[in-house]
Amino acid sequence: MSSAKLSDGWRSSSSRLLGLYSLLFVAWSCVLLGVLYWRVSLYLDELAQSAVLQRAHLFEHFTGDGLTAALRENRRYDLHGIDAYGLFTPDGKPLAGMLKSLPAQLPLDGSAHPVSGLPIADVNARGKRGFGLAMPTRDGRILVLVRYSGPLNEVNHLILDALLWGVSLTLVPGLLGWHLLRRRPLRRIQAIEQATARIVAGDLGQRLPLANRRDELDMLATIVNAMLDRIEQLMTEVKGVCDNIAHDLRTPLTRVRAQLYRMRQQVADGDPQSLPLEQVLEETDTLMARFRALLRISELEDHQRRSGFATLAPEPLLQEIHAFYAPLAEEK
Repeated sequence: MSSAKLSDGWRSSSSRLLGLYSLLFVAWSCVLLGVLYWRVSLYLDELAQSAVLQRAHLFEHFTGDGLTAALRENRRYDLHGIDAYGLFTPDGKPLAGMLKSLPAQLPLDGSAHPVSGLPIADVNARGKRGFGLAMPTRDGRILVLVRYSGPLNEVNHLILDALLWGVSLTLVPGLLGWHLLRRRPLRRIQAIEQATARIVAGDLGQRLPLANRRDELDMLATIVNAMLDRIEQLMTEVKGVCDNIAHDLRTPLTRVRAQLYRMRQQVADGDPQSLPLEQVLEETDTLMARFRALLRISELEDHQRRSGFATLAPEPLLQEIHAFYAPLAEEK
């Protein structure tokens, strides 16, 4: 059980879920941004087309010098420079306006069409995109009306910038909240890890900590604690049975050893049966020592016996171990 693996914050489930939520939020924000930008662009283009058609409907009622004067007067009120026009003879010669020639991309159908790169006298307006309309006038001339969508698109750019700033200002607190929210579950996981390490080391009385939040971690810790309670109970019962068996067997072994000892005392030293009796006595003493050791280990585990403890200097023991294993290490 590696501590580094358990406490790796970037691999935890909470971090992954929060990271996935952040990615989904960013992806959805981008989709929302794209749809909104597309809808605003369509709306502004519709406004430009509608403006061109309204101007065409207004100027179709003028003829002769009245049309020229109306076009010039309309130009005066174009404060943002988004409108352009051109008045041409039937064979395409320019008569008035900023357009120097008839745009080949505009059919003479009186409908609005997207245009860009028109031959216009205004240098600042060259290359701009917009919507244009070409229609015949009542006196046989050709009128071309253009509405540039550049200033309208500035509104679109402002909306785009505002949305980008909004996503950025939302993403930064989201990442900060992700970092803060994943720290609390990780601290609880580390506490559970430490308790588990003590349990693995042999402290079966240790239990996993609970936060009293009744969340998934508390539910899992409660299940594990119940399992540990049952395991501890079973091990205590097994230990009690083993202790009772060892304690009960010690009495008959003592009797057997006493009878063997009396038999040995009754046999002369030179008798052939003396040697087997001594061997049986030694084996019986060894067996009783094993049972006494088992009972002593049980008492030590229950913290009931400390009288045999003494201060130990580890240096001589380590030197003895070194002297014992040094030849084996040299052979390897």
